[in-house]
Amino acid sequence: MKVTINNIGIKAISAVVPKQKRGYDDLAKIVGEKEARRICQNTGIDFVRVSKEGETAADLCEAAARRILEETDVSKIVGLIFVSQTPDYKIPATSCVLQHKLGLPSTTVCYDVNSGCTAFVKGLHLASMIASTTQGDVLLLVGDTMTKHVSPKDHSLYLLMGDAGSAALISQASGKKMEFNLQTYGENYSSLIIPAGGNRLPSSSSTSEVVECEKGNWRSQEHLYMDGMAIMLFALSKVTSLVAEEIRAKQSPPNLYVFHQANEFIVNSMIKNLKLDVNKRLLSVKEYGNTGPASIPLAICDSLSTGTGYQKDSVLMVGFGIGLAIATVITDLTDTLIYPVMES
Repeated sequence: MKVTINNIGIKAISAVVPKQKRGYDDLAKIVGEKEARRICQNTGIDFVRVSKEGETAADLCEAAARRILEETDVSKIVGLIFVSQTPDYKIPATSCVLQHKLGLPSTTVCYDVNSGCTAFVKGLHLASMIASTTQGDVLLLVGDTMTKHVSPKDHSLYLLMGDAGSAALISQASGKKMEFNLQTYGENYSSLIIPAGGNRLPSSSSTSEVVECEKGNWRSQEHLYMDGMAIMLFALSKVTSLVAEEIRAKQSPPNLYVFHQANEFIVNSMIKNLKLDVNKRLLSVKEYGNTGPASIPLAICDSLSTGTGYQKDSVLMVGFGIGLAIATVITDLTDTLIYPVMES
């Protein structure tokens, strides 16, 4: 689906990560130094951020939101959208809890959305539709604490998935627009999945049993599973084709590219296959890992908050992964207030 929403923009973006880090030394204790070195080199990840016990995605998003709300008239907020795969509760919606904690008006419409790697772009789509029909602002909160769902004995994911939260403020902006392209390939849903714990396969003693699944990788059915090769092929075929289509459709190509930070190899391979200028892509995976829903706003805050020389009037954001799904948006971040990454 392609759709353009006119006279809409992003006022501010902030991102928050946990202080606690997991790195090469931690992985080496599990798989040995040689294998740990190979994994780090292949992914381009030195550290992932790990949330504390009891610290949730909502906590990280709340901290990110409070930075923006310090300079925002709360009474003008008409919507709150929480996009995450790791909500606080099965019920009620985490967005309702956050509306109370952040002191937003009772007139605020609240939505929870279950989405992963495409979450920020999909959240922008929903937030833009709400903001375009009102005179108020929409607060978009996106984040995960997926490390809580990764088996400590699964070395394929142990130093890949990281935790983070983000916030963005979307409002009407004369002359600006967001150009979306959204696609879904649900036939491949099992390529990235936590099989048990939902109503399809409820938690039980058997689903929580940790067993060896591939050579050297141990997990239960309640842990995250990823078919890394399937995700890479998806990125280098379907995603790359869609991005190429978006670039060709523009009279002049975007001047900045922000891909979902799956890992350094995948991002750089896509840049190479698309023959894009590597200096126009943002890369933050080295210090944070794959933070899923929050990876795009985290990369923006990590790279663009210091007033660097990037041109930001045409920014292409590309989310891809779990679902499997793709979501792209082209928009203008020239006047967007971008905060430095903060530790919780």
